[in-house]
Parts: sequence; C-alpha cells; structure tokens
Amino acid sequence: MSLYGAYTTGGMQAAQAMQASQASTDFGMNAQQMQQMGMGLAIAGGISNIATSYMNFQAQRRISLMQFQMENRYREQQHEYQKKLFSENYRRVRESVAENYSQIQERILQERVSSAMQIGEVQRQSRNMQSSATVQAAERGVDQGNLLIDAIVANELRASTAISMEEEWRVKALHSQMKGLEAQAEARIASVNPQPLAPIPIPAPIQPPNPFAMAMTTMADAFAMYARFQPQAAQERQAAANL
Repeated sequence: MSLYGAYTTGGMQAAQAMQASQASTDFGMNAQQMQQMGMGLAIAGGISNIATSYMNFQAQRRISLMQFQMENRYREQQHEYQKKLFSENYRRVRESVAENYSQIQERILQERVSSAMQIGEVQRQSRNMQSSATVQAAERGVDQGNLLIDAIVANELRASTAISMEEEWRVKALHSQMKGLEAQAEARIASVNPQPLAPIPIPAPIQPPNPFAMAMTTMADAFAMYARFQPQAAQERQAAANL
C-alpha cells in the first residue's frame, strides 16, 4: 500500500503506522512482534544466566570439596608414612643399641676375666717367690726371711690393687659408652618422630548467585525491550483499530 493510497483514504494514522512498521525491523516483523520477541529473548536469556550461574556455583562447590578431600587424603598418607618411618627407624635403632650393648658387655666381661687372670698370675708368682725366700732363709739360717716375705706380699698387694683399679677405669669407660649409645639412640628416634601436621585450611565459602537480583535484571531487560518497541507497537495497534 503506497503513501498516496493511505492519504486518499484519510488514514493519517495508518500511514504513520506503516512508516513505523517499515522502520521497525529488517526481518519482516512488525513492532508488536519485535516487542514480544525481544521480551521473550530477554526473559530466556535471564533464565539461562540464572541456570548457568547455579551450574557454575555447584561446579565450584564440587571442585572445592574435591580439593579438600584430596588434601585430607594426602595428609593421611603423609601421616601414615611418618608412622611407618618412625617404626622402622625405632626398630633399627633398638637393634643397633642392643648389638652395641652386647659387644660392650662382652668387653666388660673380658676385662673382668683378664684382670682376674693377671691378679692370679701375680699371686702365683708371689707364692713362688715366698716359697723360694723361705727355703733360702732356712738353708742359710737367716732370721730375716719374714721381712723378705712381707715385702713380697706387699708387692703382690700393690700389683693386684693396680690391676683392679685399671680394670675399674676401663669398665667405667665402657659404661659411659653405653650411656652415650642410649643418648644417641634417643636422638635418632626423635629425629623421625612424627610431627603434627598443619591443619587443613577450610575452603572459603562460595557465595551462591542471588536469584532476586538476577530476576530483577531480567525484568529490567525485558522492560527495556518492551519500551523500545512500545511507541511503534502503539501506532500499529491504533492504525489497525482505524482500519
């Protein structure tokens, strides 16, 4: 329908509606249709945004929970490893200490036996010397035999005392070694003693989407589309009523 035909029928408003309809869209739809489609797209887009936001929110929650669980499992595995390492180290240390103790006790026993044998040898030599001194004194008729025997006995006592003292010194040194072994064992055990693990950080709370705000935004977008085509749609409705 041409503009000349519209004026000849007296339809000024119809002509305006036709102009608005021609300018409304390049898709062959009138303003009312564009208005309805625009509002529908705005509402659909808003619903899609709300759904996507909730899906992202749930995905973030799942990821955060998975990370927390993985960290917790790692801490548990680390703690179990520390316990196994401590148990194995404790076993090896105690075995080593027991072996060293046994060696030191064997050396102490050897020291005791060696000292006893040395004292026994001193006593044997002393008795031999006493016997010889007694025989010689009797043969010569010397009255100083008792003095010689006393000197031999005194020498025996001094030698036996010296051997016993040296034995005690060596035994004390071995006992000190045993104490040192125990201190070293405690230090080795403490070096791998399971340490308390740092607490697992609690995941930061994830804020869920605000449905009210998103609904208001969707309504605002739909109203904007409604207002955009409202003048043209009103003209089309008026023109249709005048036909």
